[in-house]
Amino acid sequence: MYNSDLLKCGIGLVHLGNKWGLIDLLKENAEPILYDVIDARRHYYDSDSGVKVMKDGKWGIYSLEKRDQVIPCIYDSVMFGNNEDTPIKVCQGNKYGAYNQYGKEILPCIYDTLDFSLTSEGEEDAPIVVSKNNKYGFYNYEGDEIIPCVYDDAYPFDLECEVTFASREGKYALIDIDGDAITPFIYDSCDENVDFSEGLVYIEKNGKFGFINSKGEEIIPCIYNKVEAFCKGYAAVKTNGKWKLIDVLGNEILTDVTKEAFALRKGVFCLKKGRKYGIIDIRGNEIIPFECDEISYFV
Repeated sequence: MYNSDLLKCGIGLVHLGNKWGLIDLLKENAEPILYDVIDARRHYYDSDSGVKVMKDGKWGIYSLEKRDQVIPCIYDSVMFGNNEDTPIKVCQGNKYGAYNQYGKEILPCIYDTLDFSLTSEGEEDAPIVVSKNNKYGFYNYEGDEIIPCVYDDAYPFDLECEVTFASREGKYALIDIDGDAITPFIYDSCDENVDFSEGLVYIEKNGKFGFINSKGEEIIPCIYNKVEAFCKGYAAVKTNGKWKLIDVLGNEILTDVTKEAFALRKGVFCLKKGRKYGIIDIRGNEIIPFECDEISYFV
């Protein structure tokens, strides 16, 4: 966000000596609020609601909607979320807390870690995962506890399926938004992204990898030495020293590939041979010969 964008909101950006100021242009005889730094770059926030400001080495938030400072300059850092509904994360002395977009503190700075579930625009009340004293739990956007800090590890929720992974005594389970275990705590590791958009995520059990759905059902058993996440309905898996591409039912689609193999769309794949990349169809016919130094995913 630059000065022209501030002006659209009726806020003026001024420079006085070694200070920067924000002034309400719609208020008669308004005095600028002065700061050492005003970080108003647009990529920090998806709306015009606020900018980051620093005074005496500490950060806060100035609200363009309220035309005033809503989060005081007392924090070592402030971090906007991925949309205007996601709380603002603040850090003070290696502890984390959160404010809502209106400047109300919803979680004090007492947590060792604090992360938000991935949300689409307009998504409200997504669980916030926090840790305190090496235990993880979840709060909502009002600051209410929804799952107490009882887990050794936990990841942000997949909001569409309302599930995530959490661990106890070194083993992971799939849990729901009420904290009930969908699977037993039997997995050595899991896909920390917790993204069921492809229908399946990987888990590890007894040193082997497989895939489960959001109901906790093992659709593809734990028989692989290594796996990559599903993309466009296919995943690269390794067994007996060789990589293969499988579909969501576990059927082998292509054999003797590399882990860089991925689907561009259904039945069309990017593969690597030696140091070059090419594109083939499901029958192995070359669509683009293996002469490319790099091929990026496209829609």
